[in-house]
Amino acid sequence: MIKCNVTVYGRIKSHPEIRTNAEQKKFLSMLLSVEIVDSNGQKESVEVSLSKKEFAQNELYLYKLDDTIEVKGDLLIRKREDKIYLNLYASQIKPITETPQHGIRGDMMFRGKVGKNIEEKTGKSGKPFVHFSAFSAEKVAESFEYVWVNFILSEDLKTEWLKPETKLEVEGDFSISLFKGKVSLTCFPKSLKQHIDEYN
Repeated sequence: MIKCNVTVYGRIKSHPEIRTNAEQKKFLSMLLSVEIVDSNGQKESVEVSLSKKEFAQNELYLYKLDDTIEVKGDLLIRKREDKIYLNLYASQIKPITETPQHGIRGDMMFRGKVGKNIEEKTGKSGKPFVHFSAFSAEKVAESFEYVWVNFILSEDLKTEWLKPETKLEVEGDFSISLFKGKVSLTCFPKSLKQHIDEYN
């Protein structure tokens, strides 16, 4: 499970429209183009699918193509084959009239399993930290899709139970970037605990 409570600054890429879900409930839908930074410090854009369940009828005409907006809501991250999809469920949308900001900022809640490597490193400031990757699995049809997240853990949060292939739950600051043209997810934990399956 990966769930992020975020603020997104993006440019409207498609005309807003009202759509109907499988439960026959209407929602506002549009695509956003969001600038993020790649591993070389260059800005590139990712596509975010936005939907808003509770909306006023005039919102359909309030937001125009190429407008920059600030959106608060829950970001769900899914992987299908080799591509990451960003689905934003908005609680609040606000047009930006001042100098536009860009990017995605917020908090992540993660539940998954640690990968094979856990490394102790030292940052440029001289402070030690622990780096590891973990994945969250989602069952899709008869197989699973795996979304990997990089974790940068401060030394004071290091714990003895944190070992390869351990299941864990993490809450922390969320960051998104691009690496070789692909979405890369990073979390800076504020808290973490070992996840124990109820049926074990």
